[in-house]
Amino acid sequence: MYENKVGRAYRRGCLMTCATQIIGLVVGVVFVGGVLVLIDGGRVEPRSARFGLALLMPSLLILVTLGVAALWVMRRARRLDLAFAPLGLSGRQSGVMRSWHGELDGREVDVWFHRGPTLEIYMSTTPATRGVIHTGGPLIRAIGEKLDRRAPLEPPPFDLERATFYCYDEGWMRRLLERAAAENAIRALMTDTHRSASSVFFGPTTVRYMRRFMPVGEVTADNVRGWLTEIETLADEVDRLGPSDDGLEPTKLEAWGRKRRGSYLNRIFAGLGIFLVLAMGALFVFGWFFVGQS
Repeated sequence: MYENKVGRAYRRGCLMTCATQIIGLVVGVVFVGGVLVLIDGGRVEPRSARFGLALLMPSLLILVTLGVAALWVMRRARRLDLAFAPLGLSGRQSGVMRSWHGELDGREVDVWFHRGPTLEIYMSTTPATRGVIHTGGPLIRAIGEKLDRRAPLEPPPFDLERATFYCYDEGWMRRLLERAAAENAIRALMTDTHRSASSVFFGPTTVRYMRRFMPVGEVTADNVRGWLTEIETLADEVDRLGPSDDGLEPTKLEAWGRKRRGSYLNRIFAGLGIFLVLAMGALFVFGWFFVGQS
């Protein structure tokens, strides 16, 4: 049930984003191309150099825009890599998303940085259940209750400003958060967020920390090292407590989100690239051979 609801919502969001971008691209190409071809009230000489340039301008504009965007993404990637390289995590680009992968003290670590901006850090451990602590507002709380049909823990295990606690196994979650080290780690991860919103997720085989709407300047080597230290403390406490009796296994969606979420972006960008080439070629051929002969 959890995977189906979240998976459907995620797929709908991806499809809507892709459809919007493709429609915008088509409309932009047709509009800009039409304006340039019909410039000067149609007094452009068919098959003249100016006519050909008018047909090529949309392609050039889009290519320049894509080039500037690519340079910006590469510059941001180099800046972010400086925060993760000292910890031995190797970077990888997946479309506009950046990820880092490696190990820390024998635990597998995966990090994703994507639009929002949002930073997500996964670390391996064995809760065998699901739970989340987040600092979202009423809307996030309503969404969480709708997806999982679970009310927040009342009373909360400890007082934390703006935080809400959800879990599958209430007894296991309360025992974990009664531990001083776990509580201190949660407080360190959740309280120093300034303008961003933060969440800690417990999955069947991971602890995941998410910071949303955060300034990119906060992703520094010192901050990353501090976050990973607190997440590792949580993972250690989970291992000492032992797994929940729920005995849950990660769903395909959870495994995909940790390891392969960027793969679909590469396919989308490849498809958009092919579409762009074909659209520009079709526009040029149409204008040259049909409009030019009219």
